[in-house]
Amino acid sequence: MICLQGGGEFAEPCRAMDGDLVRRAGGGPVVVLPVAAASGREYQAAGANGARHYRSVGGGAVEVAPDPAQDPAAAVAAVGRARLLVLPGGSPGRIRRALVGTDLGAAVTAGHAGGAVVIGASAGAMVLCEHMVMPDGPRTEVVTGLGLVPAAMVLPHWRGDDRWADLVPPGSSCSGCRSARGAHRRRRGRRDGRRSVRAPPGRPLGAARTRPPLTVPPGLF
Repeated sequence: MICLQGGGEFAEPCRAMDGDLVRRAGGGPVVVLPVAAASGREYQAAGANGARHYRSVGGGAVEVAPDPAQDPAAAVAAVGRARLLVLPGGSPGRIRRALVGTDLGAAVTAGHAGGAVVIGASAGAMVLCEHMVMPDGPRTEVVTGLGLVPAAMVLPHWRGDDRWADLVPPGSSCSGCRSARGAHRRRRGRRDGRRSVRAPPGRPLGAARTRPPLTVPPGLF
């Protein structure tokens, strides 16, 4: 199962959603991998915030993966232990460099294939999709992500605008996701109708285009 969250992770409005995902993962182990944060203090702070949050919503054996910039092998091993893996937000470019085409990214993919629940918030949600916008580079462009959500791109912190709509690759969908909300899907594409995860109602944005319109996830997908 994958959960894409729009941002605002670890905040009070996320508690019910994240507690539900912890239960679906059997309580853990929960591994926080804050590779969208800068190595060092920022990584440690993001990890500590995530670990505290997931312990408070029922996570067992919660750990922060070692900083892969300092110990890549230990980070890969930590990801391999996760039954619930958390990718918090931060820099889209930084998280992509850490995960796409790397041993660490391969471990995330293998964990998902093995049945682990994977949560991505903001930049973490972006990198889990096949396509992701890179707004923090010299120019805004769409590049490949990990592809755990195929033919898709997500816009985090969505506020109702249609920015980047023209960048959606042909044949792909683009979903806006508000902060502190999320949508998730099971590995085989089955829809799960439980309403414990908050998600905005689905609706198209703007007029019809030659490319698929932006949509908001209608709930759990």
